[in-house]
Amino acid sequence: MKLKHTGSLLDLQNAALYCGVFGDWSWHAREGLHRFRSDEGEILHWWPRTGTVAFQGRPGRLQRHLTAALTHLVATNDGVRVIRTRAVIR
Repeated sequence: MKLKHTGSLLDLQNAALYCGVFGDWSWHAREGLHRFRSDEGEILHWWPRTGTVAFQGRPGRLQRHLTAALTHLVATNDGVRVIRTRAVIR
């Protein structure tokens, strides 16, 4: 599933903090992405031009919580379907 974040960098940084995950952010101009390396070893890439969010490495707290924040699961009679939302955690 592709994750999107169409808000600002500050919104995404606040979302990571809200999840209780700390680390360092860096800008990579050549790739056009912001990278977050958590103190727990998780890596998040965000391309602001497209809004694409991608994780690298073993899934951890950051990936679980941000995936839940950026998507919304709805139970239906046919099962569970994913509805993409533009969630902003403040």
